[in-house]
Amino acid sequence: MIQHPNRKPEPEQNGGASGLPCRMETETLRYAADGSSGSPGAGFGSLRRAAEQGDAEAQFHLAERHYKRYDEGGVEKDLKEAVKWYQASAGRGNAGAQFEIGWLYYEGKGVESDSEKAVKWYRLAAEQGYDKAQYWLGWCFRYGIGVGRNMDEAVTWCRLAAEQGNEDALEDLVDLESDVSGRESGALTAL
Repeated sequence: MIQHPNRKPEPEQNGGASGLPCRMETETLRYAADGSSGSPGAGFGSLRRAAEQGDAEAQFHLAERHYKRYDEGGVEKDLKEAVKWYQASAGRGNAGAQFEIGWLYYEGKGVESDSEKAVKWYRLAAEQGYDKAQYWLGWCFRYGIGVGRNMDEAVTWCRLAAEQGNEDALEDLVDLESDVSGRESGALTAL
């Protein structure tokens, strides 16, 4: 499997040096309405109940706990559970979950590696304006991963992500546009 040079999607969180609460903390507080303290693992019962009742956001956050933030979320890492809840959330149109399912298919984590399925899920999230999915869909078009190589599509999707401030897309867009313009001028020279 071809890997993107030097990059992988970063976990969805805003915490850290900025001092802003990460998504996990916000989600914990949201589902801690059961009177718990808001500490790691707090609100897990509320989160699970909401997920089981079909709340797409709760399903997404439960998947995140099982896959990425199990140490903060009071649960064990469990790819099977993560895939189950990402798929449930993605099926309800959650763009973040659609992107994560795409990434799991791309990496072959918890599911059999399938770049065509990865592209399908990236596209669903990208069409909703999810910048990471737009970038990775463009990347797939650029390198022909799971889809036919198409530099025009690569530029289109990468540009959409860059317009939202996606750092990877901003960096790659210059190279992509250079590749496309070089290809076009080369075709004109050949005439």
